[in-house]
Amino acid sequence: MSHTPNYEENHYLAVTFVEMSPFLNAPEALAKLNPPLEYAGQVGQLEQVHLYSLTNNDWGAVGVEIFTALIQTDGVMRVDLQNREQRRRNTEEL
Repeated sequence: MSHTPNYEENHYLAVTFVEMSPFLNAPEALAKLNPPLEYAGQVGQLEQVHLYSLTNNDWGAVGVEIFTALIQTDGVMRVDLQNREQRRRNTEEL
């Protein structure tokens, strides 16, 4: 991913593309089709999964519309709203 997510200021959407999606070669193009969406980067080594962000203000104003538009976009397999999760350390292994 190109930057560390800031869940205090943004909402994040993980978009999974179908194998032959034209967005795999230019994932930032999806954000340009859906302003104010911003491209945040590839998710780890998952070539078909990319992260996009909206500010909290934009999410409140147009988040549902953008989420729906993404789901209906050719080449998009699924869209997931990302939640901040804290990982817990298993203390039994220590």
